[in-house]
Amino acid sequence: LRPLPYPESDRIVRVLEKLPSGGTNGISTLNYLDWTKQNAVFEYIAAEVGWRATLTGAGEPVSIRGARLSAHYFDIFGVKPALGRTFLPGEDTVGKDRVVLLSHMLWEGRFGSDPAILGRQILLNGEAHTVIGVLPKGGPFGRAAAQIWKPLAFQPSSRTRDFRWLGASAKLKPGVTLE
Repeated sequence: LRPLPYPESDRIVRVLEKLPSGGTNGISTLNYLDWTKQNAVFEYIAAEVGWRATLTGAGEPVSIRGARLSAHYFDIFGVKPALGRTFLPGEDTVGKDRVVLLSHMLWEGRFGSDPAILGRQILLNGEAHTVIGVLPKGGPFGRAAAQIWKPLAFQPSSRTRDFRWLGASAKLKPGVTLE
């Protein structure tokens, strides 16, 4: 566990796997899923991985940097959307993961700050996704490299212990210390 530099930083941590050699690494899907089920110290734990999408159907096609996240990711950081909502439990499952949140900058620059974007479908990598929210201007997600966020749904092929491809963040339960 490593503390992160956010408000309540004494409760928000980065979670990594410890290697037999003593170093740290990303997390495998099955280890992450085990940790979520066996967790007794975190209020929330959420996985994250980078993602790139091509947005089409709204002007010229554009490549957008994004991230795929577990449902409770924004709860860890206490981020509430400026419009709409964040992910619901269950939306990080295959078939229910076609919803997205936009950065405030993407919403302003590409969609003209149109509040009617909520509920609208946009095409990402040729697949329809429903916009469910817009994150607030500024703050940690206003400065993030990602401009769009999608739920992280684990495909059967990624359910393994030998591929450590995930990052994870967690929020310690009240009264639980890093030690």
